Amino acid sequence: VAKLLRDNGLAAEEKFVVLNPGGNWDKKRWPWENYAALADRLGAIKIRTVITGAEKDIPLAKKIADLSRNKPLIFAGKTSLPETAALMCHSSCVIANDSGPMHIAAACGVPLVTVFGPTSPHFTGPAGSGKARVLHKDVGCPVPCYNEACADIRCMKAVSVDEVFIAVKELLNLK
Repeated sequence: VAKLLRDNGLAAEEKFVVLNPGGNWDKKRWPWENYAALADRLGAIKIRTVITGAEKDIPLAKKIADLSRNKPLIFAGKTSLPETAALMCHSSCVIANDSGPMHIAAACGVPLVTVFGPTSPHFTGPAGSGKARVLHKDVGCPVPCYNEACADIRCMKAVSVDEVFIAVKELLNLK
């Protein structure tokens, strides 16, 4: 992982944040446009971003990077699960949906911001010794919700880029 970071222009002492935009199913994913806007907000305060995920997440990662002016590094499909864990443990913070990688970040003890929508953070939220912020809004739908036909995913859209950005800044003690 150190070599991968170095080969992609990240210095050993440079802060970076991991974005893990994937999820087991689409309804549990914070909108990809929000991840792009967040990457730009982080870039404005000189924090680089790295997008992780499985090989199936490469198109999603590319959409985020293409929309972002900050041009996050794309490591989706380039790391094994143990390497992803090492990358997360080396990062300054991880932003993820309710997903397996969110649990890896929590287990690493790295600062974590996680966005929940149709699933309950009480049942599947992060555990571990690290600092975690769970962002979840009550939008009037039952939780958990497994409505695969839901067209608006207002539960995921209810969490704003500003809220995630503020949570990251608080966890990293940035003004």
